[in-house]
Amino acid sequence: MVKHLNIIFLVAALMLMSSCMSNAHRAHMASQSVDPAMRTSVLTMKLRQQGVQVIRVGEIITIVMPSDPLFKGNSANLDHGAFHRLNLVADFLRSYSKVFVEVAGYTDYLENPYLASRQAASVAKYLWSKGIDSRMLYAVGYDSGVSGSAENRRIEIHFQY
Repeated sequence: MVKHLNIIFLVAALMLMSSCMSNAHRAHMASQSVDPAMRTSVLTMKLRQQGVQVIRVGEIITIVMPSDPLFKGNSANLDHGAFHRLNLVADFLRSYSKVFVEVAGYTDYLENPYLASRQAASVAKYLWSKGIDSRMLYAVGYDSGVSGSAENRRIEIHFQY
């Protein structure tokens, strides 16, 4: 398993200000010249609070989400609880312009061999519905090769900025 360091972000003041602002004021502030690094730091923190891993290695970012809370049972249908996480992911991806995004579904070999591809396609379709350019999205499924572990059933989103 990939080990990564916990990074402490100094965004408490920004979050406090954000919680006190009206939605219209937040939208206006977002349209102004907000430091992209600060915006992605806040989104990274929010994703991690939702149990989503954000791993940066150089210019490559990988977002890892366990598939169990994303999908209804052993299917490619998104669960209602997935929408908040995927909305945060879409916000995160919009922080980067014109990047190719691979949405990779992983399952173990005991499951339907096409399930990983269908789950990846469901996530890609949802991200497209939230404004991510469909020409920049690529969905693919992989067999993780090891059965029985929830860690082997996941969605990973990869991109390089």
